[in-house]
Amino acid sequence: MEVIAEALLWFKNTLSVCIFIVVILSWFPVNRSHPLYRLLLAITDPILQPIRKALYNSPIGGPGMMIDFSPFIAMVLLQVVYNIIASLILAL
Repeated sequence: MEVIAEALLWFKNTLSVCIFIVVILSWFPVNRSHPLYRLLLAITDPILQPIRKALYNSPIGGPGMMIDFSPFIAMVLLQVVYNIIASLILAL
């Protein structure tokens, strides 16, 4: 069971690094059609887009929101989900 928890940790960390790289790259003029950038977006967008949509529709978000908090929220949610699943796995 520890192997599963370690694999889950590896997955969470890899996903967090991908999100962090997308955030850093968004500050620079990069070629958005580059295959590596598109790969990063393909990995991170399924997580970030629903959070962005929820923030946009919330009272604190909207079209005037200048800072995208979705990467921060995604990383926090990844950590919470990992903690819950890892504790359940290790309890078995």
